[in-house]
Amino acid sequence: MAYSDFPGSSLVNNLNLTATDPAGKLYVGNGSSSASGSLSLDTTNNVEAINVTKAKKGNWTLEVIASNVSSGKQDFAIAVVLI
Repeated sequence: MAYSDFPGSSLVNNLNLTATDPAGKLYVGNGSSSASGSLSLDTTNNVEAINVTKAKKGNWTLEVIASNVSSGKQDFAIAVVLI
């Protein structure tokens, strides 16, 4: 997912990308797992990617979450590549 943000020293608007696999496992854009296994959302980039090796077959759910949209509407684009 990518979006153009308004000018500023850091993100003005923050969108987050999540994906849920057919078994219910959650993935987050640019996400990393902590020692406790919890996922953290990316709050510093306007481009987010989710890479899944050996993805499960079935229906996946993608969500774009507007964590903060303080200036205007925020358009975005998503590309899905299946290999």
